[in-house]
Amino acid sequence: MSKLSIIGAGEVGASCAACLADRDFVNEIVIVDVKHGLAEGKALDLRQSAALKRFDTIVKGYTSDYAKTANSDVVVITSGITRKPGMEQSDLIATNAGIVKEVTNLGVPVILGKNGIERVIELELDSDDKKRFELSKEEVNKFLNILSNKKDC
Repeated sequence: MSKLSIIGAGEVGASCAACLADRDFVNEIVIVDVKHGLAEGKALDLRQSAALKRFDTIVKGYTSDYAKTANSDVVVITSGITRKPGMEQSDLIATNAGIVKEVTNLGVPVILGKNGIERVIELELDSDDKKRFELSKEEVNKFLNILSNKKDC
């Protein structure tokens, strides 16, 4: 695979980037986040670990520059907020769905690129949510197994 983009440089996005870089799964990883400097910092951390971990993946980070995701083979959207005390799961899902919708409505190459693949995966689903997203646990596991066929992260 040539290029993979991750939208969201929080714990999930950064962990995903680290796992894929460690495996040399892709030639280039682009991380984009709305928080100034976060994606650049995560990318720098990964690049500085490359010699120690012995990977050649190019990792780049950008603040809100979604054009850098053009021609990605896969786009992973991990952006969203964490659940706050007293927050109902339905409110969290609605908020995060709004964030994903906002990202996808930007009309950027991340979704419109010739190689872009859009698929939303929510890993913490209850049975009602699975129906809403129409994504089974088996589908999630199949996707994760494709990405992690060498070892566990």
